[in-house]
Amino acid sequence: MAFDTDSASMTRTVQRRERAGFVRRWPDPDGRATLVETTLAGTALRRQVEKFWAGLEDVTTGDMTQDARRVLLHGLERVEDNLAAGTDPASAD
Repeated sequence: MAFDTDSASMTRTVQRRERAGFVRRWPDPDGRATLVETTLAGTALRRQVEKFWAGLEDVTTGDMTQDARRVLLHGLERVEDNLAAGTDPASAD
């Protein structure tokens, strides 16, 4: 999985998760990386977060059909892509 962040920010994020007991880390044998894996507490938290997001999705999309949900998701992905492209709104016609 790729993250759009610098290594210092990612290190601090992983350290906070480690202190909270959600992950553990150790040096890779070749010394060039740090390995990170989830703990049982992290796995349990992930299940809670996934359940929350599924509930939020149900509330948000209400009685929309699966096809309507797919169309909405596709539209939102295009919006995200457009925003990520970084086009200056002042230069738009």
